[in-house]
Amino acid sequence: MFDTTRDHACLDAHAIYELLSWLHGFSFPVTGSIAWLLADRPVIDVEPRTPFAHRVIAQTLDAIDDRIVVTFRGDRVARLEVPPDRGLLERIFELLVEPLHGEVGIVGVALS
Repeated sequence: MFDTTRDHACLDAHAIYELLSWLHGFSFPVTGSIAWLLADRPVIDVEPRTPFAHRVIAQTLDAIDDRIVVTFRGDRVARLEVPPDRGLLERIFELLVEPLHGEVGIVGVALS
């Protein structure tokens, strides 16, 4: 689990390296990790290979954390506005992104 401190001065090199290593360990591209770390209101764009049920995604995210705001860009991109919490990022990947990748595949995830 990653430190959830949002004070940018507290982002030590080890924590950044740990996060980058974790994000680059997926079998789909994940971009924008540094921007995500520095954002006051981080955004995660998830793009599956095929269209998906918006309702299922929204319900999954609500079960993860009801502070996540999801909007859909077309039928293949979910934009998640999340609180600045790296532990939450890990839960989103574990409970939404990885299962979605197993079901339909992920084109990529863009963090900003």
